[in-house]
Amino acid sequence: MFNYIHLVLLYLQVLALSQNVLYTLGGPAQHQDNISLPSLLELDLSDNLLVEIQDGLLARGCPALRRLDLSYNKLTTVPGGLAGDSDAISNLSELVMSGNMIRYLEAGSLAGLGRLSALHLNNMPVLAALSPDALAALPRLEFLTLANSRRLAPVPPGLFQPTPGLRRLDLSQLAWNSLHPDQVGIYHFMACCRL
Repeated sequence: MFNYIHLVLLYLQVLALSQNVLYTLGGPAQHQDNISLPSLLELDLSDNLLVEIQDGLLARGCPALRRLDLSYNKLTTVPGGLAGDSDAISNLSELVMSGNMIRYLEAGSLAGLGRLSALHLNNMPVLAALSPDALAALPRLEFLTLANSRRLAPVPPGLFQPTPGLRRLDLSQLAWNSLHPDQVGIYHFMACCRL
């Protein structure tokens, strides 16, 4: 039985764990089995109660991961091990963080995710500001949504400068009453910009 389960996990490519009551992933090192999902490409952990994901857990256990959906949880930061250290998930191309409790996206929060092409930060109820360097580590970013993050202050000038490949930007349903050209910038040709 163990060999069959191990074989299934070895080749599993998509895992959906949405709409459960998961509170945390990982735990004390002495209680961890080395679960490895080396072929996993997509992981959906949306609509849970996640407040913590152990640093490096996903990078070690899911090294091929390309799409990660952490939307509508209770996360207050981008989980450690997704970015910012040597254990970052280097192949991740899409990160969905919509609906989480992040107040401020700091410079370095997304470091190590240089292959990220799509970032979803919409419907963030407490997101108030982004660091001017928040996107500095994302030169391959093509899609970004900040839509319906009603507390978000206008983005700092130059925020999008390090993202020359940005083609779709969604800034709709924000509580802004003005927008200066320096905030969006003319750094590259954008195929679609929703304001």
